[in-house]
Amino acid sequence: MIVKKDNNTELKLPDFLIVGTARGGTTSLFHYLGQHPAIYFPRQKEPFFFNYMGRPTGTIGDSDFQEAIVSKLPDYLALFENAGENQLCGEGSTTYLYDYKTVIPNIKQLYGDRYKDLKIVAVLRNPAQRAFSHYMYFIRRNKEDLLFSDSLKPEVIQERLKLNPTYDYFGFGLYYEQIKAYKEEFPHFKVCLIEDMKTDTEAFTREMFRFLGLDPVPVDTAFAANPSGYPKNSLSKLFLKIYSGSKALRNVAGTLFPQGLKHKVLGRLLKKGAMSSDIHNSLIDAYEQDVLRLGELLGRDLSHWLKKK
Repeated sequence: MIVKKDNNTELKLPDFLIVGTARGGTTSLFHYLGQHPAIYFPRQKEPFFFNYMGRPTGTIGDSDFQEAIVSKLPDYLALFENAGENQLCGEGSTTYLYDYKTVIPNIKQLYGDRYKDLKIVAVLRNPAQRAFSHYMYFIRRNKEDLLFSDSLKPEVIQERLKLNPTYDYFGFGLYYEQIKAYKEEFPHFKVCLIEDMKTDTEAFTREMFRFLGLDPVPVDTAFAANPSGYPKNSLSKLFLKIYSGSKALRNVAGTLFPQGLKHKVLGRLLKKGAMSSDIHNSLIDAYEQDVLRLGELLGRDLSHWLKKK
């Protein structure tokens, strides 16, 4: 999308954004949509630009998070400079939904009058399952050493957010206000559920292409994204610790191996964790009112998210 600014400069900005949620299927969606020849994604899936637009980032999160942030406009524009003339540009930063109070004003500021032309997609997941998956993903990345129950304590969350802005496992799943804010501001806003994607992936991708104004194309849907879990053994733990701590190694893996193969290899090093029924049920209670309000907002029955063990 070409956006003209007051000084007569023209900015080539994304035509659509995937705004979240974290651990909700956005990497899979990114992979499916990226197979369409009329879509261009930058190599970096999550630039976090609208979270930190124009801000210094030297004190935000740990070094890995700081290196991932693209906060300067010229650097953000450079992500899309290789897009073809007739390609739609997109990116997907899962913090955009959670951090809506910052992101929406930044989008409106940069896009100006054209912000209503921007298409936005959110993919949601059962919030209790999402929270635990978020936790297990940080376990895999060697960024979590607390018990899940301890990581959910409000005082712990507030303290840890100073270390990494994505440590709020619980808050990322409070969808109602997040979705309501986007729904009120953007006419072209589509909300999907991860179960829609999993139930009939081909139908789901066809609908997504239609939403973006594109003719559907066949896509390879055999893709397991971002596996999470505990290391299977001491060797797996050692490898994952080295892999998580080495940006160079991750870059080499990303360059030499297709995304699907890389994720498959990582998955084989992990064993699934299980959330206790007590914690699961307490999360259901905590999320209940938010889920009910979200269901009314979307006109969808979300009662299956509130089933207890």
